[in-house]
Parts: sequence; structure tokens; C-alpha cells
Amino acid sequence: MKKTVMLLLAIGLLFTACQSDIKEKKTEPIEVKETQQKQPFSKDFYKCDKERGETTIGIASCLEEELNREDKKLNTAYKKAKESIQSFRRESLKKVQLAWIAYRDAKCGFLHHKDSGSSGSLDEQECLIKETMIRAKELKDIF
Repeated sequence: MKKTVMLLLAIGLLFTACQSDIKEKKTEPIEVKETQQKQPFSKDFYKCDKERGETTIGIASCLEEELNREDKKLNTAYKKAKESIQSFRRESLKKVQLAWIAYRDAKCGFLHHKDSGSSGSLDEQECLIKETMIRAKELKDIF
């Protein structure tokens, strides 16, 4: 328990320190279109869902492809973040990212229980996608 608390404190301190090293950015508020709120995934996902989404296996395959797309975006954001910080902070960033992955996997894994059936698996995949999207945006916004 103490290790978890210490890790969370370290994560918070790292982000605070990293933000102080970054030049102040002026950002405009992001205007979210109504369609983005209703359809948070890519156009490719909805095309896939239309073609294969009548079965659980079809939906799962579309979700898996979407997760792969979002994971690539996350990796790009992470690499950019890693390149933009001081070299002595890179190991800390790696630790934060590994802690985030463990958190995401535990959070989303909670949704898929052996007794939840196939819908639990789909809920887990959707959670993984959404959490990955949020983290990629977070990394982009910080760095």
C-alpha cells in the first residue's frame, strides 16, 4: 500500500516538475462537435462496425483495430514527450507510463469478469480505447 501511495505521489510530482520546464502555451478551447461526442471513435471504426458489427466477434475485431490505431497515437505522443524533456527525466517518464499502463489495464480489466459474458469483453476493449485516447491527449497537452 505504501509503495502505491509513493508511486502516485511521484507521478504527481513528476508532472508538476515537467510542466514547470515547459514553456507556457496559449491554448484555445477545443470545440467538440456534437458528432464527436456521440461517436468518439474513428471513422474507420464506424465503417468496420457497419460492415462486421452484427456479431460479437465482428464488433470485437473492430474494437481491436481501433485500439491498435489509438495505441499507435499514444506511442507517437510518448516518443515526442520523451524527446522533449531533459534526459535526466526520461527514466521517470518511463516509470510514470508503465504505472499508467498498469492502472489502465486494471481499470479496464475490472469490466471483464468470467461471469460477465461477451459484453464484459467488449466493455473492456472500449475502456482500453477510451483510456488510451485520454492518455495520448494528456501527453500531447503536457509536452
